[in-house]
Amino acid sequence: KRHLVNDMLRPFAGQKHIDVAGGTGDVAVRVARAILDAERAEGLRAAKAGAAPTSEKNKAKLGQVTVVDINAAMLAEGRRRAINDGSLDDLCR
Repeated sequence: KRHLVNDMLRPFAGQKHIDVAGGTGDVAVRVARAILDAERAEGLRAAKAGAAPTSEKNKAKLGQVTVVDINAAMLAEGRRRAINDGSLDDLCR
């Protein structure tokens, strides 16, 4: 999965990404983290969670990751995992 995200998808600041048939969203979380890192590197986002909020000017430039899947149970499991490991809090800013 790391190879797919880093070498093939090459996430960048402001990227819009949709993961079709994304299941539990494992790949989508990796992509979102890579986009978040790129945005922090460019100064579009706060350097870390809990820091000063993102400016209104930069909010329009932020990336977005969406996961879709026909299996609602898979999406629910992915959401549960993301909540439990803190990903949802880190990424939904």
